[in-house]
Amino acid sequence: MQILSFPEEATPSELRIQVREIQAQAWPSARVSVTPVDAPTHDPLLRPLSMLLVEEGSVLAALDILSKEIVHAGRRFAAWR
Repeated sequence: MQILSFPEEATPSELRIQVREIQAQAWPSARVSVTPVDAPTHDPLLRPLSMLLVEEGSVLAALDILSKEIVHAGRRFAAWR
């Protein structure tokens, strides 16, 4: 078992497809999507980082970490989600 980490847009297509399938199980949508199944799902401005638990080429779990810098009261903060 391995933990792999990629910027979302650099995640290999065969792994990204599996991630989309996992996301569809967790958050099913009644809408029909015209987006390619291997397309990134997050706004690239949020610098999505995909962390995947992979065993023998199968994605067992996936986590996408989004980040954004915000300015409040003249100070900069890094927000991670």
